[in-house]
Amino acid sequence: MKTICDYLAAEHVRCDQLFAKVETCIGQRDWETASGEFCIFEDVMGRHIAMEEDILFPAFMEAVRSASAPLTMLRIEHQRLKAIFKLFHNSLQSRDLRGFTLHADSYVLLIQQHSVKEEQMLYPLLDRILAERRAHILDAMSAVMHPH
Repeated sequence: MKTICDYLAAEHVRCDQLFAKVETCIGQRDWETASGEFCIFEDVMGRHIAMEEDILFPAFMEAVRSASAPLTMLRIEHQRLKAIFKLFHNSLQSRDLRGFTLHADSYVLLIQQHSVKEEQMLYPLLDRILAERRAHILDAMSAVMHPH
């Protein structure tokens, strides 16, 4: 059976691939395509963040009553990511290569650190403590990430 960690690590890879498409378009100075690809990336990232905050984090809080501190940090990082997305929008709109590159550097550093925390600590822990509810949680996450 697929684990929570497997599912979410695959979603991280998917998000990384979508962002790479945006960067490729920017490198080619194809601003119009970059904007469209960014909208796709931002939508998927937004659903990923919502899925974590609305499904995964509450399940974790229910299972581990003292879990608020690490989740608070992850939620703050989610807010920082959303703030960077707004900066990306501004750079794409004004076709500001330097600004986009600076924001991309910030994004990549933050998302790498964030993903390590999730993939090496949070997700494996969730697989252990939520094992009995894993199938239900995976179904709920999939419905958010891949709506029909």
